[in-house]
Amino acid sequence: VPDSFSLAVSADVSDAAGNAADQFSGTIVKDTVAPTIESFSSTSADGSYNPGEAINITASTSEAVQAGNSFTVTLDTGDEVVLTAASAGTTLVGSYTVGSLDSSTDLTVTSYVAGTMVDDAGNAMISTALPASNIADTSAIAVANDSVVVFDLVGGASSDHSGREFAASVDYRIYILVDADSNTMTGPNAWSGGANLDASDQILLVSNDGSAIHGIAGTGGIINTTVATNAIHWLTADLNGSAASLASNGNLLRYTAGVTATINIIAGGYSPTANFSFGNLLTMPVGIMTSQGL
Repeated sequence: VPDSFSLAVSADVSDAAGNAADQFSGTIVKDTVAPTIESFSSTSADGSYNPGEAINITASTSEAVQAGNSFTVTLDTGDEVVLTAASAGTTLVGSYTVGSLDSSTDLTVTSYVAGTMVDDAGNAMISTALPASNIADTSAIAVANDSVVVFDLVGGASSDHSGREFAASVDYRIYILVDADSNTMTGPNAWSGGANLDASDQILLVSNDGSAIHGIAGTGGIINTTVATNAIHWLTADLNGSAASLASNGNLLRYTAGVTATINIIAGGYSPTANFSFGNLLTMPVGIMTSQGL
């Protein structure tokens, strides 16, 4: 038996006296084909979207599904979005709000679950195969967190967005990843625009392995931070020495066992007395590195 078929029916009827009734003819159509997803797309404009901004996600089906039907898609950012049919038809729509750690260079759907998807004949969607046409095929939508900047001095890389220039309109959280036990640093691409950093920004020195960041004497960890006119200092327990300093010229100085290493991360410098919030972390928060493509 095929998945769907039509059957022509006609009838000639008469009574016992031979009187003919009106003739009947018609076609019976049986639909047993389940709906499928034909494409994913977005009506949002191409470009880069930041945390808090919304992006349209649209699905088209092979046939009309019932009003109120819905299913859930997973994006390459890891976020899930529910798509719903506002009325009976072939279009389902949802909205994705960019999260603080989300990242994608070309937004697309990576998977979905069938959900409640039924056509007019009552056939439920079963297939969860990705369609040939996805968001990335028809749109150029990127997701970034422009308020996060990472300087990875272990791997020698830095966040690559905003032209690597700090803007006065953005409140930054700046992570500086260092080797906890060594002053060996690999140069990343420096950022400019340091004059735009102010009290709304935060600078955090981060250990690469979860252990305390050692300083001049090679023992102990950071216990305090202080600001001078020419630098921010991360102080350690060993004779109240320093583990690192970020000088006004944008150079990070890393101190271990009496040896100082220097590398520039803010081209053109900045003002250490701008009342920054700053501190240190034993580990990089989950998702920060991947949100920056590092």
